[in-house]
Amino acid sequence: MGFFEQILTLFGFTKHQSFVAAVCMVILLSNLFGGLLRNILLAFGGPIKPRTFTETLGFRMALASEAMLVLFATYYHAMLISYVTAVHVVFWMFTLLASPVLAYIGAQVTFLVFQKRIEDRIKAYIVWDRNMKSLRLAEREAAKQAKANPPKRPARSFAPGRK
Repeated sequence: MGFFEQILTLFGFTKHQSFVAAVCMVILLSNLFGGLLRNILLAFGGPIKPRTFTETLGFRMALASEAMLVLFATYYHAMLISYVTAVHVVFWMFTLLASPVLAYIGAQVTFLVFQKRIEDRIKAYIVWDRNMKSLRLAEREAAKQAKANPPKRPARSFAPGRK
């Protein structure tokens, strides 16, 4: 019996322990590696638009992994073993709480490594945004000027041979 199977036995899992261990490890490691990759991609990408936490891809991926974990736990207890104990609930709650914590830890590790690059990308976006706003303002002013002072049409001549 492997290490994970022994831990799962402590939590009252007696059937399909390898299946539960594999699914939980995939979900937990994907959150950890997703957190690690997030800031690596930000550091080596283009300008970074500041976003709220709920607008980030990492938040949406964390919600998706939490949903997958809940669906798996429901399937496991409804279809495979047909019962739930308090110890099982403790295990699933721990796993649900551990997923975003691992993603946060991974993101903080790579943020510390690439902090200067990420801050430079954020500053680059702010400068770009400021330039775009001033350009849009100049275009609006030019449009107002063109509307206020329309170009005069050349007078048409109805004389033969002239246009």
